[in-house]
Amino acid sequence: MRREEIMDQARISGYAVFEGKRLPIGMIDGTMDGVDKTIYTGVANHSDGWLDNEDITAILPPDDPDVERITDIEKVRVGDTEVTKDGNRYEVVEVDLPSKSARDASLCVMASDRLPYWMYDVAFAYAERPKLHLPEIRDYVMGPLFFKDAEGHEVVYWKSVEDDINPYMSSNPQAEYVDIWNGHGDMPDYITLPLTPCHLEADK
Repeated sequence: MRREEIMDQARISGYAVFEGKRLPIGMIDGTMDGVDKTIYTGVANHSDGWLDNEDITAILPPDDPDVERITDIEKVRVGDTEVTKDGNRYEVVEVDLPSKSARDASLCVMASDRLPYWMYDVAFAYAERPKLHLPEIRDYVMGPLFFKDAEGHEVVYWKSVEDDINPYMSSNPQAEYVDIWNGHGDMPDYITLPLTPCHLEADK
């Protein structure tokens, strides 16, 4: 595989497919003895544990499906977990993006001694964020149930009939209409999870 493809897909604790075997990824990004090697697995029949990129046939994700992988450092938020190229993991406690600062360190992380530390951008491999889901609502619940998203947008769950396939409603902030959606991959892009139950006040 090409280095660019590997860097785009690889995650610590994911897997590299090598000679038909699924090998756990321990570190990402390394150049050993002038040969382009990006994945470290510690596989026994490789003296240094690094795999030649050309020998990798596929990259597989980690077993945890509820973790989002963020490869753009400018999309990292406080509370995310930064994974560095050496495989270490750190909680992000402050963000100072390159576009807003002259520093070479965009993410402030909590180090092992529980002190904040500005991590150099060159060490960044990717960040992880738990995937958030819509509330679990029993099929027999008709509503209305009222929520607000992380940005304060109002969302209503309300079935008009028992087999209503589009029970969610939200006001589009960029247009004068209401979006109706089912929550299975069609959630409007202006809605930011999680949804928090609330009581909506009547218009005065």
